[in-house]
Amino acid sequence: MLGSPPTERVFRKLNSEWLHRIRFQTKHEARQAIWDYITYYNSERKHSALNY
Repeated sequence: MLGSPPTERVFRKLNSEWLHRIRFQTKHEARQAIWDYITYYNSERKHSALNY
């Protein structure tokens, strides 16, 4: 457990919305996908911090 509900929520969403849909060939691909999701989650995904 990470100890922070908002952080835990991000990682739960990362797993359920993103990672299980993709088969990665390399660690680099996986890292890039995680980075892309975090960027998306923080700046584009509809959530209350962005006033949606």
